[in-house]
Amino acid sequence: MKNNEINNKDNIKYIVNKKNCAGCGGCIQACPYGAIDYDKDGHAFIDQEKCQKCGECTLICPFEAIKKHQK
Repeated sequence: MKNNEINNKDNIKYIVNKKNCAGCGGCIQACPYGAIDYDKDGHAFIDQEKCQKCGECTLICPFEAIKKHQK
């Protein structure tokens, strides 16, 4: 992986829109890094330390609750 690819990933963050999240757990099962779990309200929560920015969570969510953001 090139340095500019690493820096680009450092500028990406995946965020859950709790208003759209139904708490179905699809993203939790889809995340190959175990970076997603439920918060205290039953919505998905992404641990940014574990997240590898692969985007699998955005592909599986039928409610479009997870979005990719550039920092």
